[in-house]
Amino acid sequence: MTTLVVPCPPPPPNAVPIVRSNPTTQVWFLVKQLATSMHGTVDLFENQNGKLVAVKRSTLLRFSGNEFVDNPQIAAWIQKQLPSHPHLLPCLESCLHNDQHWFVTPYLPKGELFARVETRGALSFDLARNFLGQMISAVQHLHSYDVGHFDLSLENFLLDEDPETKQDKVVLMDLGAARPMVFIENFPQYRPGKPYYAAPEVCDPNCTFGLEADVFSLGVCLYMMVMKSAPFGHVSDVAYVMIRQGQMKRLHEMRKQKEIPADLTVLLTNMMSPDPRKRPTLSQVLADQWMVTSLSELPTASLPL
Repeated sequence: MTTLVVPCPPPPPNAVPIVRSNPTTQVWFLVKQLATSMHGTVDLFENQNGKLVAVKRSTLLRFSGNEFVDNPQIAAWIQKQLPSHPHLLPCLESCLHNDQHWFVTPYLPKGELFARVETRGALSFDLARNFLGQMISAVQHLHSYDVGHFDLSLENFLLDEDPETKQDKVVLMDLGAARPMVFIENFPQYRPGKPYYAAPEVCDPNCTFGLEADVFSLGVCLYMMVMKSAPFGHVSDVAYVMIRQGQMKRLHEMRKQKEIPADLTVLLTNMMSPDPRKRPTLSQVLADQWMVTSLSELPTASLPL
């Protein structure tokens, strides 16, 4: 096993601590790289007692307005202010070192929800409904403090085991794009998120956006959980343009169809409404008929693959 000894948990020498909830002087070893991110890597570290942590190391990039596009310092600050939540990945430590930010979290070996869907296929409707409820719980926790995540995606939900039920549960991670609404209101040039999950108003520099953008992204996540494929690929995609124009029904007719509950079709259409004012609130999504009614009682309708 290739190892690298670093002071931890695990800030390098002369690092500037931002969050230090469990200080220690243990030596940690670099086990392997878990993934690459837009501005760095995510690595697995282990100490001499066998404890594992994940460390996201990011190069800090700026954009106009002297604000970081994907700012791990803000992510650490937000998590320090928020109470813990069972579906929000905690920050164990955060520090700066040589223009890099080190963000330390527990290691969840089951990996991303995206990888689960990609390798094992679409989820059952019951499991997708269960996961969506957990995802909404995490996002509601942020929204209750007037903070939007603004980068919701299957890649940013990890799988873990619920200690009581022993069943899979989802955990939201990566608050690098998250911002309090007061920031969004004062920095209109800020445009976060992944293009294939982002709401139309987020991608349009002439539009303002708010917490409703997270509802749209959760709609995309739900679509991908039950269909395996994404509803659109990019803001220039014809499918994205049609969704933005409110032509979801016509888009369905143009694509090969898959039978799903009619109420799920309605829920997806509403969550991905191009008009943020017409999207349901997260509480309304939880109370939606598809979320609360036995799927065996629902009629089916067509949805595109």
